[in-house]
Amino acid sequence: MGINPSYSIQKLLPLANDLGFCTTESEFDNLFKFNSKEIALKVEKIRQFDEYAIKKYHIYFSRIQELARLVNLEFQHMDLFLIRNKDQKAVKKPFEKNKQFFREQMEITWEYLNILDPKVVLVANATASRILLDEWNNHIDRFSEILGYFEIRLNNGHLIPLLCRGSLTYIDQFTFDDIVRILENALVEEKRQTDLERKISTGNFDPLIVVNGY
Repeated sequence: MGINPSYSIQKLLPLANDLGFCTTESEFDNLFKFNSKEIALKVEKIRQFDEYAIKKYHIYFSRIQELARLVNLEFQHMDLFLIRNKDQKAVKKPFEKNKQFFREQMEITWEYLNILDPKVVLVANATASRILLDEWNNHIDRFSEILGYFEIRLNNGHLIPLLCRGSLTYIDQFTFDDIVRILENALVEEKRQTDLERKISTGNFDPLIVVNGY
């Protein structure tokens, strides 16, 4: 999870050009502006563009792809806020001035996260991590000092690991390896919790017998 969709025209225009969507900066800018009559067509184009960017925008997604490969999982990328901008500061400042608007956006993000029902959530942005921990404190179940991550409870009761970190783009290999190990441990714990919840819900578990001795 990042903080908001990128709007770096210089880096993203070549990707849109690959798809035949636009060739100039003004056309690229127009791609993300639409009215009610063209919303369906534009949304479909943006969906295709985002899917292509995940594969080709290596400066941002290569480390995420490597993480997913190392822990043997597919990944789905999403952002905390739904505002494209070149500068993250341009998102952070309006958030501080109009928190209600951004909280409503975070409610949409929360609903989408519940639809995905992931095994683990990695927030790869320091600002997004801080905002999420402040604004989603009612969803956060606990922090495991031993395992090194938070846990959040989805609407269906599913308890999943939440790793809050900074950007993965420029981190050193030692830090990256630490994240891999934490993810691996988180997935083991998530499976244990899921298996336990399944056994309890079906009644298919061995009872705990306590014998008091004197």
